Order: sequence, then structure tokens, then C-alpha cells
Amino acid sequence: MTRLGLVSEHDVRAWEAAHSRGTRPSRWPYGADALTDHGWSVRPLPPPTRKPSKAQQLLEHRLGMPIVRGAKLSLEPVDGLICLLEQDAIACATVRPRRPTATFACWAAERSLHATPKHRRTLRNRLARIDLIMVWSANQVPILVDLGLDRDAVLAVPYGVDADFYRPEAVQPSTDIDVLAVGQDHGRDYATLLQAVANRPYNVQIVCGSANLAGLQIPDNVAIHAPVDHVAYRDLVRRASVVVVPTHTLAYPTGQSVALESMAVGRAVVATGTEPMREYLTHNVNSLLCEPGDPEDLRHQIERALADADLRRRLGDQGRQSVVDRFTTQHMWAAAFPHLERVFG
Repeated sequence: MTRLGLVSEHDVRAWEAAHSRGTRPSRWPYGADALTDHGWSVRPLPPPTRKPSKAQQLLEHRLGMPIVRGAKLSLEPVDGLICLLEQDAIACATVRPRRPTATFACWAAERSLHATPKHRRTLRNRLARIDLIMVWSANQVPILVDLGLDRDAVLAVPYGVDADFYRPEAVQPSTDIDVLAVGQDHGRDYATLLQAVANRPYNVQIVCGSANLAGLQIPDNVAIHAPVDHVAYRDLVRRASVVVVPTHTLAYPTGQSVALESMAVGRAVVATGTEPMREYLTHNVNSLLCEPGDPEDLRHQIERALADADLRRRLGDQGRQSVVDRFTTQHMWAAAFPHLERVFG
């Protein structure tokens, strides 16, 4: 039986225990436990156990990869590696002994678009060592092929969420939050959101990191919260009339997890209609979309949803159905499996 090692930034066994208690979605991160249904022996590998030394931090910063972790993982008695982060995959594919390696790549295409010729060559050479690179939107495939990667080594798969964990309540709680936005990655466009909602006659709550709001003026009708755990986040989504996902235009579908999880809960979603996000969201069908960086359009879509309970209900129902039909973790791994089989046998 083929033995695969699962490489994650998380302690997968601790994640599994939290899932058993009902406090985390999916048994393993990204629903990777689905791999065990395909006849492979999959073992989560140990996460980093201690803070790296200053010398290690300096070395890895200079190399741009967690090379020490990659070297340790190369000694594991497995036949192949599935890395849930591309930097881990780059490190594991660089060291010896090398194992067949597959990964999800979130940032590689975006980075390649802004890299200098020298850095593009470095990125290409590192990624080319990975046997299978999976991305969460089809528009990234030609970007990575243009970088110089083999077309057969790049696969677009649908992102998936845990539709059992993110589900509507049997009895809908009071929607005391008019507008909710959640997310702390650098792709969030809170400047446009704040312009759109400033001093409007409804309350807005934003859950993010302090860096997301640096230099921005917070209107009186907007409340800011620090990041919360999965259960508290799900509860906030259930209490929201409208969930907004405002993003910059990037090569990858930044914000897709919050959008899909909110849809799975049955909330009306308003999002920025970037090219990759449109692979998941359809305007007036399962969501409302606005033009990137356009506060007036974003305000119009938010207020259109707030003013029409029937529209919110229809978007919530269609959104939930879209996730169940196409965007669960099971769909994601089912799309990946034939290609993983080619890599790992």
C-alpha cells in the first residue's frame, strides 16, 4: 500500500481532536481526510515543534523556504508527500532524499506576475521540482505555464468547504448584524468597504487583523473585532443579514473560503467580482457581485440585499445549494484524486 505523508502548518492530530469536539470543520485541514477513502495509507506528519533559532530564521529567510523542516520531513518513511502549503512543498522537493510531491499553490501565480526576471527564474526552478501543483482557479493555469511549468503538472480544482460544519441553524437566530466582513489576508479591500458603508443607516462588523486597517478611518457605524475561532465565526455569519467579501484583484480567488462558508450557512453574499472569484460566484444567482475598487457599486449591492428579504433568502438558498453541489471538500479531493494517483500510483 502506498504510504503518503500529509504536511500541514497545523498539528493535524490536535485538529482532529477539535473536530471531534465540534469546534473545527473537517476532520483534517482542507478535508484532507478524504484521501483515506482512496486506498492510500495517509499519515499526518509532525508540525514544527519549536521556534526556529535566529540562525535558522536567517537561513530560511535568505533561501525563501523552510529548508530545515523540509530536510526533517525527507527522512520520514513515506512514499510521497502531500503538502497543504506551497512553501513546504518547495522545501520538500528541494532536499534529498526526494519524494514525489503534490501541493496546493495559493500565491505562486500572483507572485510570478510581479517578480523580477531573476525571481521568476528562481520561482520556476523551485516549482518545477514539484510533481503536481493544484490551484483554486483556472485562470492561474496559463500564468504558471507561462512561468515555464509543465502543463501536465498544473491542475485547477474547485476549492471546497465543510458543508456539514457550515450549515444553517435549524432555527434561524436573530440577524442583529446588518453587514459582516471577515478575513485578514492581504487580499482584503477594506478601504473600499469602509468608503461604501461610511455613516450609512445600518451596522457593520469587521473581523480582521489590525494590519488590515492600518491608516484607515473607521466610521461610527462600523465595529472592529479581532479574529475569532471557527465556532464564533460561524455564529457571527449566522447572525448576519449580508456577508461582504471585498477584495483586491489578484490572480487567486482571495476570500473564497469566507464566501463559500457564508453561502453554506445560507447567508446572502456580496463580493468583489474578480475573474477567479467568478468561478465560484454568479451575480444574481448565488451572490451579488460588484466591480473591484468601486465603493458606489459595492454600496449599491449591499443596500439592494439589505432592502429585500426575499432576495436575501433566494441568494442564501442558491448559495447553499451551489456549495453542496460543487464546492465541498469532497468535490475538491475528487477532482484531485485521478491526478494524485498518477503521481503516487
